[in-house]
Amino acid sequence: MKKFKLRAPVTIATILSLLVLGIALSVLARGIRNQSESWQWVVHTREVLEHVQATLTLASEAEAAQRGFLLTGNERFVDSYRQARGDVLPELARLRELTRDNPRQQAALRPFEETVRMRIDLLERVMQMVRAGREPDLALLESGRVLKQKILAHAEVIRTQERRLLQERQQRVDSGRRELIAAFATTAAVAAFLVVLLWVVSSRDAARLLAERARLDATLRSIGDGVIATDLQGTVSLMNRVAEELTGISEPRGVGMRLDQVLRFRERSSGQPVALDDAIHDRGERAVLASNGGGEHAIELSAAPIAPNGAGATGTVLVFRDVTERNARARALAESERKLIEANQMLEQRVEERTEQIAEANAELRAFAHTVAHDLRAPLRNVEGFATALIEDEAERMSEDGRLFANRIVAAVVRMDRLITDLLAYSRLSRAELRLERVDLGIVMKTVLRDLEAQLGDSGARLDIAQPLPAVRGNATILVQVIANLVSNAVKFVDKGVVPHIGVSAARDGMAVRLLIADNGIGIAPEHREHVFGVFERLHGHERYPGTGIGLAIVKKGLERMDGTVRIMAREGGGSIFELSMPAAD
Repeated sequence: MKKFKLRAPVTIATILSLLVLGIALSVLARGIRNQSESWQWVVHTREVLEHVQATLTLASEAEAAQRGFLLTGNERFVDSYRQARGDVLPELARLRELTRDNPRQQAALRPFEETVRMRIDLLERVMQMVRAGREPDLALLESGRVLKQKILAHAEVIRTQERRLLQERQQRVDSGRRELIAAFATTAAVAAFLVVLLWVVSSRDAARLLAERARLDATLRSIGDGVIATDLQGTVSLMNRVAEELTGISEPRGVGMRLDQVLRFRERSSGQPVALDDAIHDRGERAVLASNGGGEHAIELSAAPIAPNGAGATGTVLVFRDVTERNARARALAESERKLIEANQMLEQRVEERTEQIAEANAELRAFAHTVAHDLRAPLRNVEGFATALIEDEAERMSEDGRLFANRIVAAVVRMDRLITDLLAYSRLSRAELRLERVDLGIVMKTVLRDLEAQLGDSGARLDIAQPLPAVRGNATILVQVIANLVSNAVKFVDKGVVPHIGVSAARDGMAVRLLIADNGIGIAPEHREHVFGVFERLHGHERYPGTGIGLAIVKKGLERMDGTVRIMAREGGGSIFELSMPAAD
């Protein structure tokens, strides 16, 4: 059995309509019930008033019958008296029953009932006295008159209270009547509004469904995939433009045909027919769609049941696309990937070969460095030794020019030895395996001061260090070499007669530490602050400022190996400031 489901807007509108109508009917029913209860209380109040009046009337009738008997002696008045007297007590009992829900009236009823009983008893006494032949005295008769006035007063209290209740209850009845009329009118208006609302929502929903159907039809006919819809018997009911092109069958012709007559699959290689289910799972690899025009298409096909709103299936929709070009691109991509893998393997082989070549070159470089450090420096030491011995032993027999030349030989050999030493240090710095760890700059500065103690003492330099200095992440040996080169340069590169003054300070800057080394030396012009860090870069001659031109190159290379940087800034009043930036230790 098919499930019946409303469209969402209609369902919501229907539920809301029933809910509002139910509320309105509930309000109306409550109003009718309240009106009925109000009328019952009005009738109840009027009944109380009637019984009070009945009690007074019966008391008056009993008194009138007594007087008639007293004046005429006619026994007929005695019967009327007996009947009226007998009806008074039931009336009082009925009043007690009617006022049981009103304590105030019950309290007012008690003296009224007592007075009535006293009046009835007095009438009976007078009747008995007259029957006995005795005349009632005036005091007794006067007490009867007083009791009658009390009865009327008590009755008026009860009637006043009941009239007030009657007025209140009558007002509630009138108010309930107005509310009931308003509820009837509101319910009718709500019902009319809900009918109109349901009609509007249903009309709009129907129009929306028609528009959605039109859009769906236009979408199916305009998408880039082929679409074919069938009924439960497999009869084609819809074909879009792409399906017409791929099958070679127009929609007017295809509608009404069996699906296997429109979609005909065969094996690419053998031409044997292929079942539709097999073609769905093939994804265009083996099976191809045979077009009515004679062409073949590799297609990707999917199918799904047509089940509106989750009900039972009413048919099937098939979506398929031409993947001939995609499969060709996939095959080309696979071929490219294969060639790329071969190229990567060849590249890896070449990288291994080059790595071996580099390892061999490094070994040769280390051998060369060993040769420089030992074999090349040994002749230099011999030259220095012979020149020094010549100066010491043969100085008196040498001419002044000979001594000058010999001293120059010694100085050149010393400079050459220092140059080789610095080159070896730069080479080791570039190739050495570094272990970066936490380094205290305060301890590094103490080591530098100890190593340069003689140079600092000879120059009379003043060194100001702003303590404490932070810790950095680096290599202690390289840091000592870097800072020693900068302090040594600060002592060396000053004008003649100027006492070197060097300031060292450091500060944390985010994740880095900036170390500043300031001097009062000759300074470096802005145009030379970059290339001065190159190897053998000198701004002055050996005669004025001795050196090899490698010190600042060692500074830059050492900081780069520790993930740091260095730059030169001008100092107010002359001199330079070297700013070293290094990673903070923590």
